[in-house]
Amino acid sequence: MDWWDENIKFFRYYYSEKKISLAYQLVEEKMISCINPDHKLAYSTVLEQPVEKLLEAISDISKSETFADMHTFQDVFNTVFIDCASVLSHAFDVVFDYNQLIYKSPLGGKGYNFVRAYDVIELVSGAPQNISLEFFKESTLPRIKEFAPKILGISISSGFELVPAFTLAKLVKDSFGDDIHVTIGGNFFSRVEHRFRNAEPEKELYKVFWKWMDSFVYSKGDYALLKLVDCIRNNKEFKSVPNLVYKSGSSIIENDFEYGPSIDELPPSNFGSVLDQRDQYFVPPEYLTVPIYTSIGCSYAKCTFCAIDKMSGNFHGELSLKRENGIKFLKGKNGDKSLFFRQIDKIIQEISDIKSQYGIRYFSFNDETFDMDFAYQFAKEVIKQDLDIYWQAFARAEDSLTSPDFCRTLYQGGCRLLRIGFEYLSQDMLNQTHKGYSLNKQRLIVDALNEAGIWIHAYFMIGTEDDYENAINFFNNNTEFYELFHTLEFFSQVDDRHSLEKLQKLSKGLINNADLDVNFPQFRIWYDLYPRARYLVKNLRRYAQDHFLLYGHFYEPSEVAYFPVLNNLYGLNNLKQSLKKVSLETLKN
Repeated sequence: MDWWDENIKFFRYYYSEKKISLAYQLVEEKMISCINPDHKLAYSTVLEQPVEKLLEAISDISKSETFADMHTFQDVFNTVFIDCASVLSHAFDVVFDYNQLIYKSPLGGKGYNFVRAYDVIELVSGAPQNISLEFFKESTLPRIKEFAPKILGISISSGFELVPAFTLAKLVKDSFGDDIHVTIGGNFFSRVEHRFRNAEPEKELYKVFWKWMDSFVYSKGDYALLKLVDCIRNNKEFKSVPNLVYKSGSSIIENDFEYGPSIDELPPSNFGSVLDQRDQYFVPPEYLTVPIYTSIGCSYAKCTFCAIDKMSGNFHGELSLKRENGIKFLKGKNGDKSLFFRQIDKIIQEISDIKSQYGIRYFSFNDETFDMDFAYQFAKEVIKQDLDIYWQAFARAEDSLTSPDFCRTLYQGGCRLLRIGFEYLSQDMLNQTHKGYSLNKQRLIVDALNEAGIWIHAYFMIGTEDDYENAINFFNNNTEFYELFHTLEFFSQVDDRHSLEKLQKLSKGLINNADLDVNFPQFRIWYDLYPRARYLVKNLRRYAQDHFLLYGHFYEPSEVAYFPVLNNLYGLNNLKQSLKKVSLETLKN
């Protein structure tokens, strides 16, 4: 058994000297033949950086000395992920981001929505902009043939991975047929798996995907995948595999759901050959961040807009948090229970082993929510053992984070970054979406973490007119937050309590649910509205990928209104109009 990170291999494939040189040549040819003066200028601008500088930056970005100086790092980073990416984007008519592809030419024209079923099918079936097809044919398929597995599992953790995942699945089925069982899983796929079950009214469309996979595992997949491997190895029927949906002739069979063993019973992560090839990543090997899971599910799970916890089965209150002898459990309605947290000593041992074997000191806790009570105990144990590590995590705006002493302990225990979903600058919106905290806690949390030296990656959602002016005033009145917050993300959002009348005021374009049936809705708001035949705003289906990254210390607050990307966002389409209510003097102050 082995597992591969094809994402980094893909980017290394296209960021190679061969591909960068080819891209340069293609852009030059386009510039010469182009008759559109704006496009010709765009191509000319892309070619301003010499190809030698691009290749040098690609080589330098993984060197330790690059990270030793922030200005050097910023220059190299920009050259690789802006200049190089721009050359590749204009050459292959696909927008390269540092961790994703957008299937649309940077100069406009036809594009593909990578979470829209019809578009996914067209891309997977060979649309020219699916450049992962070439990579899989030349790089991945030969290795699969050599490895000769009986089962290939493909994890889809985000919507960006739908196209490459099913592209690889199709290639494997076309090349090896029934010799390799292709099973799909992952966090994102667990949120959309209902689309592929027999009961879906648009199942004719989704039958196409069943040509490219033999089964999928939803929710917790560790135990299920182990059982599936055993069945394939010993030629057993699949009916004993929990959380599995699979093909049997012309039928789709759905097995029962099980919570499976507690997370504390599972072995530590096995990163296999991935960490053995850590020099392939775009950071020095010693700065590579390793993901660790310490819990399953979300201990809160009440936010109306979030469906991340669907992965763990803790969706719409299907599980409830219990405490027994000081240990947290997730307890299901049917009496099953799964341990919420791994024991701290096991986590410490796993981290110590990785550090000892690979020299890695940076870790990311990718739990759906890193409980702060647990984080505090973990930090104290790190201090006690003098482990000398650094870590980041996703967190709620919990009361404990308002305590400077609490935050200092987290810092001393290695915490350097918390990703916190503040979400709104309006108490009314916090209440409507059941966030469960008071608006006045935001500043207290920021101050406490700032004093401790912990960075904040703050998430905000702006979806009502009332919030626009609040947001602008917030950014103007708290300019010191910009360095601290690092990134501000704006998401469109609409609460299920909005009436149709309110929705009409918020968006000019409303469409019926029938037009959304061909998409992959993934958020709780869809589950709330769809059964009641409610209307959804036009771009709700793009909730996952339409966001605006604003590095506040690079831009003035008033510039928020003028970024073209805002035109792609629901709600933020109205931002310019809303900003007219805010005086220019306010924006400049």
